[in-house]
Amino acid sequence: AMPTEPTEGGGVRTLEVWEKYNFAGNKAFWRDLRRAVYDGEVKAADLERFEGFCDNYRANPEGGQTDPLTGQCVCPIGNFPGLSGKPIHDTSDLKWVPEFERRMDVIAAEYHRFMSQATGEMPSSYKSRKATSDSSMNPANSWMARNAQGEHWAGNDFHSLHLVKGLAYRPLAKTFPGTMRLLESLDLVADRSVAFNRQKAHTGLATHSDKMNYVLAGHVGITLPADCGMEVSGTEFKWETDKVTVIDNSFPHHTWNDSEEDRIIFYFDFFHPE
Repeated sequence: AMPTEPTEGGGVRTLEVWEKYNFAGNKAFWRDLRRAVYDGEVKAADLERFEGFCDNYRANPEGGQTDPLTGQCVCPIGNFPGLSGKPIHDTSDLKWVPEFERRMDVIAAEYHRFMSQATGEMPSSYKSRKATSDSSMNPANSWMARNAQGEHWAGNDFHSLHLVKGLAYRPLAKTFPGTMRLLESLDLVADRSVAFNRQKAHTGLATHSDKMNYVLAGHVGITLPADCGMEVSGTEFKWETDKVTVIDNSFPHHTWNDSEEDRIIFYFDFFHPE
């Protein structure tokens, strides 16, 4: 569970975004947003879904809805009306996939180059002064446990190497320039995460939903032991190193790694194309 904080009305906020950016009661924010959106370039009738999203965002963040048939679960601040929901998307429907897969070798190359700093195997021509002098750039110091504060349900067996986290925090974006150029050139960076995710051997993530339907998640295999995989809304799949898999995290999903090795994938959130 997220840390809680009393509100002025005596209720409790439990969503991190809600705690940090509580816009619901900020009249100036909504006024400025409307001025920016309704600038005359877009017809008001075309913004009906956007208005619905704003209404959802202003609603109680503790609420939500779950589809009884598919299990898709969204909370008010993650619910953009009218988006089609598919647990696993057919990548042939996504125009950016061929170009992404043609160029995505850079992702694994930059990852292995970065990790080789810890073992001393990196060729000297790749080592920058910053990378060798700044301890924060040491790969051993860069993996972040989801349970760093002892509160995240994922526990200490799941770690992330964050290139981008949220709207403004980019701890390792400059260290992976080719990867970031690839994503940004195809408009594949949303407001959540770009990261390498590591699942320890003999562990897995429990079934859960991220409760947001307006972002989808791309997965690319980096280090894939034999006995690891993922299930989304009842459909199992295994990651691949030469192909991208796209899922909707608002559907119930879980992972497993029953091998003797850590599993590592590259993960990026991007906005739903609709």
